[in-house]
Amino acid sequence: MKAREFNSTPKTEKPEVPALTVSDFSVHRARPIENGIVMADLIINGITIYGMKVLANKKTGEAFLAFPQQKGRDGKYYSIVYAKLSDTDQEEMIRSIYNWLDAAK
Repeated sequence: MKAREFNSTPKTEKPEVPALTVSDFSVHRARPIENGIVMADLIINGITIYGMKVLANKKTGEAFLAFPQQKGRDGKYYSIVYAKLSDTDQEEMIRSIYNWLDAAK
């Protein structure tokens, strides 16, 4: 069977995505890796997301959550799963991850 060819469509602006309404979340597991990066598995609204990272913004130093990504054939990284989180939810999740790490010591 011959592989299907897809017509490439021109890139368009991404539509505005509303923030996910987080009704419940918990830290399933977390561990520090290198250079201050923390890997964590979170359960958000009953869905487990493995391989999230707490990273620091290079310009401001502020911590943020990065969803899991996979490297494509073109060398770029692409999200495997993504949900837009409000700043408040993201801050609460990061705080919970650090509290989980402190309690695990």
